[in-house]
Amino acid sequence: MATMKTIGRHIGILVLAVMMLFGTSCSKVSDISLTSYRIEDFNMRGLRSADVTLSLGIHNPIIQFTLENNSATIYRGGTEIGTVDATDVTIPGKTDGVYQVTGTATLGEGMSILKLMTLARNFNPEEYTVDIHTTIKLKSGAKFKVNKMGIPLNELTDK
Repeated sequence: MATMKTIGRHIGILVLAVMMLFGTSCSKVSDISLTSYRIEDFNMRGLRSADVTLSLGIHNPIIQFTLENNSATIYRGGTEIGTVDATDVTIPGKTDGVYQVTGTATLGEGMSILKLMTLARNFNPEEYTVDIHTTIKLKSGAKFKVNKMGIPLNELTDK
């Protein structure tokens, strides 16, 4: 079961990465920070996917925004490990709070739960990269697409 928790933790990191990476795309948005996270639920749905629920602590010193169309894909040595698609989340302006995010993690082609468990046992974030896609929607309705490709996973987990 410790292996499944490790897998869940890394899937959680992918979803959290969406929250952290948009800080480079708008002015003053870089002051937004992730203050905590917790995996609330991780339930396998067959052999290729799982439902994930996270609690994210977020410090937002700017106006309200919503993260929409959130997805992250993790790779090891160019081979796709899996993708996480997360629900939209609205963060009220000028707040510190904890927000629930749900999503679905799906294994990549050629990846099995057994291979994933082997990778989790010897997990080294320096061996992985992440592609992240999200849309930031400001309260005013303005939208900004964020697509970050090939981000070293260790850069996300060190924050």
